[in-house]
This record gives sequence, structure tokens and C-alpha cells, in this order.
Amino acid sequence: MSRLPGGPGTVVGDLGLDLDAGRALRVGVARALLADPAILVLDSVIDRLDPVRGAALLARLRTDRPGLTVVATGLEAARFPGVDSILRLGRAPGRGGTA
Repeated sequence: MSRLPGGPGTVVGDLGLDLDAGRALRVGVARALLADPAILVLDSVIDRLDPVRGAALLARLRTDRPGLTVVATGLEAARFPGVDSILRLGRAPGRGGTA
């Protein structure tokens, strides 16, 4: 965050600083952590990072924010090493969506 031209408030994306998708995601997570939340929801963030960076992000959150509850969604359970629990959602019998 400190290397961004405007710090945490730097506009990122189409109208601002051009970052690759991985960096933009990391900036988003960093901005969320600045608010010191009790719960952090990572909706498909881990799936969008390469496996090494995704695992590193989760490990860093565990060590740097030990009281933080992280709820992360993703498609591959293997991309969530060391988590406390995994809830798998599947198709409900006779329905088109997930249960």
C-alpha cells in the first residue's frame, strides 16, 4: 500500500492505476484489513490468486491477525491449506442450483 502513488486511497482499475488482477485483489484485501474487521469475507479471492500466493495470504492472515475470522469461498478445497473447516456445497437432488 505504501508504494501506491496515493497510498490506500489510490484509485485502481479502469479509471485509475493499472494493476494486474492479482495485485488489485491484494490491494482490496489490504484496504479491507485497514478497517480492522472481526470477520473478513474473501469471495473467490483465493481462486483468483496463484496457489502459492493464495496459500501465503491465508498463512499471513493466520499469523498476523490471530483473532480474525476469515470466510473464504472457492472452487478447490486444496487451495485452502491449514483451514479449520471446509463446507462443501453440492447440487441438491432434483434442483438446478446449489444447496
